[in-house]
Amino acid sequence: MESPEKTITPNTLNLTRLLRPQKFEDIVGQMLSVSMLKNSLYRGVVFPVYLFSGQHGCGKTTTARVFAAAINCLKLPDFKKNPKANPVPCLECRSCLAMTAQRHPDFIEMDAASHTGVDNIRSILELCTYVPTLGSKKVYLIDEAHMLSKAAFNALLKVLEEPPLTALFILATTEANKVPETVRSRCFQATFKALPESELSEYLASVAQNESIIIDRPALTLICHQSGGSVRDALNLLEQLRALQIPITTEVVEKSCGLLGIGTCITLIGHVIEKKSADVVVTFDQLDAQRISPQQLWNSTIECFRNILRLKIGIKQCVGAFAGHESELTTLAQKCTKERLNLLLSTMWHSEDIFIKTGNKFLFLEHLLIQLCDQSETLVSAPVKTAAPPAVAQGYGEHGKTPANISEHPEQSRRIRANGAESEVPVIQKTETSSPVKTAEPKVTAKTDSSDAKTKLIERVKEAGANMLASLLGSIADIQMTDNVVVISFGQLNAFTKDQLYDQKDTWFPLVKELFPGCREIKFVGSATPIAQKKTLEPTLVREITPRPAPQGHVLPSNASPRPQFGQSRPSFGAQNGGLPPDINDKTRWPKVHLLLKHFPGKIKERS
Repeated sequence: MESPEKTITPNTLNLTRLLRPQKFEDIVGQMLSVSMLKNSLYRGVVFPVYLFSGQHGCGKTTTARVFAAAINCLKLPDFKKNPKANPVPCLECRSCLAMTAQRHPDFIEMDAASHTGVDNIRSILELCTYVPTLGSKKVYLIDEAHMLSKAAFNALLKVLEEPPLTALFILATTEANKVPETVRSRCFQATFKALPESELSEYLASVAQNESIIIDRPALTLICHQSGGSVRDALNLLEQLRALQIPITTEVVEKSCGLLGIGTCITLIGHVIEKKSADVVVTFDQLDAQRISPQQLWNSTIECFRNILRLKIGIKQCVGAFAGHESELTTLAQKCTKERLNLLLSTMWHSEDIFIKTGNKFLFLEHLLIQLCDQSETLVSAPVKTAAPPAVAQGYGEHGKTPANISEHPEQSRRIRANGAESEVPVIQKTETSSPVKTAEPKVTAKTDSSDAKTKLIERVKEAGANMLASLLGSIADIQMTDNVVVISFGQLNAFTKDQLYDQKDTWFPLVKELFPGCREIKFVGSATPIAQKKTLEPTLVREITPRPAPQGHVLPSNASPRPQFGQSRPSFGAQNGGLPPDINDKTRWPKVHLLLKHFPGKIKERS
C-alpha cells in the first residue's frame, strides 16, 4: 500500500497549498521582514526567539517554515560566502527535502489553539534539551501563540530568555497585544502587514495566467478589495470563482460574494443626495434581498459616501471597489456640501450599533436612507448640551430678516451665497410648526407628574454611575416647573444632602434641564421652607446655620464692639449680640465660619 505522501499530487491540492512559497523569493509583499531574516542568516547572528505577528493570511507561518528550512540547510555556509549564487533554502539537500515532505525530525510545529496548557509546554521544554538529528538546530514553531494560557507563558519565560544553543523558537500570532510583555521583550519581532491592492492584484494576475483562469482586471481588483490584503483569502476566492467554469467578471464576483453592484450602489446614494425618497424605495424593491448580504450592503454604502467625500475635499482618485468611477462620484459630490456629507457619514456611524443588533437589517438600512433623504440637514452626529439655548443670529436671509431657530453648532453650518459673496451661515433647523420669530425667551410653565419625573431623574443618575446621589434623590417629594424655574421638594433637606447636591451638581443639573426643557433655575425646598437661590444658570445651595444659644448667666460688657481691634481678644458670640444668638448667615462677615461649615457640616458651638 502506498504512503499518503505519494498519493498527494498537485492536482489534488487547492491553490493555497499548491502555491505555498518554499523559498524567500516566493514570499509576496513582506520584503522588510524577509530582508531582516536573510541578513541575520548571512551574518550568522540568529536570535533564540522570533515573534511573527500580523494579519491572517499574509505569510507568517509560511515564512517561519522557510526560515526553519534555511537554518538547517546544508548549503548555509556557502550562502554566507556568496548569497546570490547559493540561495537558501536550496530545496535539494536532505534537510530541505525533509522539510518539503513535512518529515523533518528537527522541526516541531505546535498549534497553540488546541494545545494551550502548561503540560504541552513542559513536553517542549524536555525535548529542546536534545541535540538535533539532521540539521544544526531544533526549531519549534508555536502557531497562534496568543492562545497559550498564562501558566504556559510563565513556563516558557526562562527557556525563551536562555534557550539551549541548539534550540530556536518561533512564535506566530495574529494578536500580538495578547502576548505578555515579558514574552515580547525576549523576542525578535517581525511584523507582517496586509498587502496593498496593487501588489496583490499583480500576484493574482500571474496566478490566473499560470492556472489558465480567465478573469478581467476589474474583477481582480474587486477580489483584492474583498480579501482585505490577505493572500490566502484572495486565492481561496479566486479558486471558488474558477469552479464556475465561466469567464470571471465583476458581475460574477458580486453575485458570488453577495455584493451590491457598483452601479446600483452609486444610483442608490445619488437618490439619497438628491433627496428622492421614493426612488430609494423603488431601488430597494429591485434589489435581491435573498442574494445580497446586508453587511456588504452597509459596507458598500459607507465606502461610497467616503469616496464622495474624498472627491469633495480635493482628492482626485477613488479607492477600493469604487476605483475607476471618479466621474460618476464627482457629479454626486457637486450636488452636496461637505458639511452635509460629514453629517451623512456621522449618522451612518452612529446607527451602526442598531444595525448590528436589529433582526431585519435590510429594512433598517432602507429606513435609514429614507431618513437621510428627508432630514439630513437637521440630523446631528451626537447630542450637544449647552448651558443656555442658542442665540438667534441677526441680519441673515432676504431683506435682512432673521430666520427662526438657527443653531450655533459649527457641524450644522453650511455655505450659502448672500449678496453675491460666499459666507458661512448656520443651517436653519426644520421644525414642525412655522412660528414667527421671537427674540425674547418665552416662559415655560409645566407641571409634570412628580413620580414620573423623579423616577426618570434617578434612572439617569444611576446610568451616570452616581449611585449614592441616586439614593439621596430618592427622598424627593415633588418636582414641578413654573416660569422656567424647577422646584424640587424634599421631605427633609439636611446639611449632608446639601453638600452632596452641591458637589455633584455637574451630574444632576444637566439631567434636570433635559427632563424640563426651558429650565433656567432650580430651587430646593426642604421642610416646607424654600431655600434662597441666586438668579444664575448654576444652582446655588445656601446653608441653614443653627448656632448654639448663649449660656445662661453670661455677663455682657456694655461697651462691646462688633469686631475687636488688633491685639484685642475677640468677644464671645453672646457678648456681641446682647445675649441673643448671633446672626452668622452673612458670608462676608463670617467667612471662616462658612468655610468650616462647607467641609464640616453641623452646628456652630461657642467655646468659652
